[in-house]
Amino acid sequence: MVFTYHPKLVERMVNETPRTIVGLIALSVIFLFIFKDHVPNGLLIVWAILQSIFIYLRYYNAKSLSSYIEQENSEKTRLHVKAFFGIMIYSAFVWNIGAFVGVFYAAAPYEFISFVLIMGLITAGAMSLASILYGYIVYFLLMLLPQLFLFSQYSDTTHQAVLLLAIVFVPSIIMLAKSINRNLVSHIEDHEALAGSVGELHKRSITDGLTEVYNRRHFFETAERMIDLSRREEKTVSLLMLDIDHFKMLNDTYGHQAGDTVLVDLAQEIQGMTRSSDTFARIGGEEFALLLYGVSIDDARVVAQNICNTIEEHAFTYNEIMLDITLSIGVAEIGKGIDTLDALHHEADKKLYDAKRCGRNCIC
Repeated sequence: MVFTYHPKLVERMVNETPRTIVGLIALSVIFLFIFKDHVPNGLLIVWAILQSIFIYLRYYNAKSLSSYIEQENSEKTRLHVKAFFGIMIYSAFVWNIGAFVGVFYAAAPYEFISFVLIMGLITAGAMSLASILYGYIVYFLLMLLPQLFLFSQYSDTTHQAVLLLAIVFVPSIIMLAKSINRNLVSHIEDHEALAGSVGELHKRSITDGLTEVYNRRHFFETAERMIDLSRREEKTVSLLMLDIDHFKMLNDTYGHQAGDTVLVDLAQEIQGMTRSSDTFARIGGEEFALLLYGVSIDDARVVAQNICNTIEEHAFTYNEIMLDITLSIGVAEIGKGIDTLDALHHEADKKLYDAKRCGRNCIC
């Protein structure tokens, strides 16, 4: 048998388990109370023990599923979903034992009581178990078919009428379960699509559309927070301002498409050299910024030199034409009169223009 299910619906079923268990306990107490004067106490105790085992297994299964869903362990989750199928088969077995024992020891019309209890379980199950559709259908049929067989043994009109109504009930409840399952899946898919759209919109709001590194606004917002954090943690922060040398000449010679190609390639190359704690962004045009958290100005110069060397040696091409690309970099550090983001940016920018005046492809 193929066990198919939507992972989010398994999570929903797990969340519904506490309420389901409370309902099962209540129905079990009602069943025992109704038949206590008709069925031998020993048999009722055995049935109660079997039902208690089921309730424990259902609780343990839900607890395990919750843990494996949280861990995103799909293999273990799949295994416990299969176990859930087995537990529901066991539940159908226990309830039908109770129904047949009740009919055997209690006089008519007590068979209707067991029938109503089981029909109630089936209907309630459509809401709580339709998350795992095939599991519910198996459970539904195993619960109902023995009852149909039981009522078929009576020849009076009342039992035959109930039997016919129950047969009509079969396709109706299956269609209801399918409808609930489809609605739940549709709701989850709509929610996931909405979350994906929100995520995509957020990504677009903080990244540069061409290079896909952070944009200017996000850079300065993040840099402000990192500088505030550095004060609390007494860490240093260094800023690199990077500018592509002779970029206007590149655009004028080869066209803006060539310039865009260089920007994308260069951004990816530098992004690959950064740490997770660094913030790299395109500030505008051919200018980039790299904020280094916990890095002194001396170490920042080493990082800048590595970037300069890497870009100078990188094979930039456009339409099979080799392009010589170099960077000028200005480096500044929080401290020594530079204690705000504006001051840090101003100092790094000033050093960048010093690097330009010093002949480009260098660091100041």
